[in-house]
Amino acid sequence: MIHELNARLAIWIALGLGLGVAVQVQPWNGILIFLALALVRRIPNAAVLLVSLAIGYLAAPQRASSSELNSSFFQGSIRVASIPQFVGGGWSFVGESDRGERFVVSVRSRFDLALWDQIQVMGRREPLSEASERRWLDRNIRAQLIVKAPPKIEKPGPLFWRWAQRLRKDFSDFTQRILSPERAALLDALCFNDRSELSVDRMERLTNSGLTDLLASSGVKVFLLLYALRPLMDRLWLPVWTKTALKIVILIFFAALCGFSASSVRAVFMAILYLLSSHLSRSFDALSALSWTFVGSFAVDPACVFDQGLHLSFVGLIGICTLSRDLVEEPEKRTWLTDATNAWRISWVSWLFQSPALLMQQGFVPWISPAVSTLASIPFLAALVGGILAWGLGRAFPVLEPVLGWFLVPPLWILEQFERIFGGNWARLVLAPVSGYFVLGCVVALLTWWWPRSRSAPLGVRGP
Repeated sequence: MIHELNARLAIWIALGLGLGVAVQVQPWNGILIFLALALVRRIPNAAVLLVSLAIGYLAAPQRASSSELNSSFFQGSIRVASIPQFVGGGWSFVGESDRGERFVVSVRSRFDLALWDQIQVMGRREPLSEASERRWLDRNIRAQLIVKAPPKIEKPGPLFWRWAQRLRKDFSDFTQRILSPERAALLDALCFNDRSELSVDRMERLTNSGLTDLLASSGVKVFLLLYALRPLMDRLWLPVWTKTALKIVILIFFAALCGFSASSVRAVFMAILYLLSSHLSRSFDALSALSWTFVGSFAVDPACVFDQGLHLSFVGLIGICTLSRDLVEEPEKRTWLTDATNAWRISWVSWLFQSPALLMQQGFVPWISPAVSTLASIPFLAALVGGILAWGLGRAFPVLEPVLGWFLVPPLWILEQFERIFGGNWARLVLAPVSGYFVLGCVVALLTWWWPRSRSAPLGVRGP
């Protein structure tokens, strides 16, 4: 395993950036630097690790010492510093004032907002909620700003982000027209991670059953999209480069429908690297691609290190990248049975690697998750592809809208049955919450246990 790590420079860049932030947050995390240096077998890797460590330390967001305890009135100009998310009928995002103050902003109406917009707001500055205080303090955010009146846009952000948000809103409006509110909310969550309209009870059932793996994982959606596109692309009489370009355009369009959320951008970036690798006569290296994805995320926002979604996706992908050596890669050997077997194994390995992180975040693990997510993948694929196709047809032929919803009801109904049957508290494996060091130790132990059993073929995730 040490030889495999030393052969990949990107891993040491990503590791150095992450360790730099860890040392900034807690200085005694510096002991991890000595553990990392003990694995280095090449001087260039050691130099890259130390330089990246310094960059990560300097770029790490300063942690706020405490939250504000007093409420006060606020009126002024702020900049939208994170992708706005639908929450409870309105928007939620990180806002930054002209004086450098950062807030968790809640706008009580679905106003037309996008990343990097400069807006004029008026509202109340309130203390952070106890449930999310620690997470926001890590990002140097000390208060929340509750805005009731619609904000006024002073300077729109880049057209690119506004286009993505409008696409996202258009899809949401479409599903509300053709489906019942409950099923429209489920389809929005399944397709594009928009869980704002799901009730608390329903989110609890989805979490217990493990269906949140399908709701939250942009990587699964990207994989299934490529899997669904493969038969169509094989029948097109087009050059290989043209087919690849079409797939990339579709993936970028998918990320736009997700509002270019961080998880969707990470998943699409890795998929694009995979698609381009064969054209560049390079073997796709999943661990290097994962490392470069982290470096890109860090360059955009160093606070991504604190993102719980990133923790889950990365530890799961590390496990999948390790497992990928044992998967059937040759197209001529692939059948529906081998694909189903691979999906089953991937679900279990991802669950195994993610379980310590889930314990750290929520104190329990949905033990039935791998089985449910694997069995639900077929109706999920039908709902995902069907939802996107129905939206496209509805835009082109509005007269078909009343009929299009009929085709989406069966897969959504099947997913609802999974939710009802497996969504009870009996599906939870409740344990005491653990620390991040326990998660790190578990991941290292799993890698050490698994790696020697992998064959020595080039590392790569051979997807659709």
